[in-house]
Amino acid sequence: LNERNAVNRFMLEFAELEKESVFDEDSGECMVSIKYDEQNENEIIIRLLSFGPVVEVLSPYDFRMKIKERVDRQLALMKE
Repeated sequence: LNERNAVNRFMLEFAELEKESVFDEDSGECMVSIKYDEQNENEIIIRLLSFGPVVEVLSPYDFRMKIKERVDRQLALMKE
């Protein structure tokens, strides 16, 4: 579902980037591929994380793992 207007917010947040998107009317899910300069990767990660659980990074695998590491570090800090 388009929880918290996530699709529109996502498109606005990443408006300056080249992207391809496919919206599934039945499920309300939107798959988006974005292209970005590798030197901006940390910024992209931070911006993606700002969406919380309404955005899931599917690929590439190494980028997904970087997101997971950030989330894991935050969880560990909260447990301390």
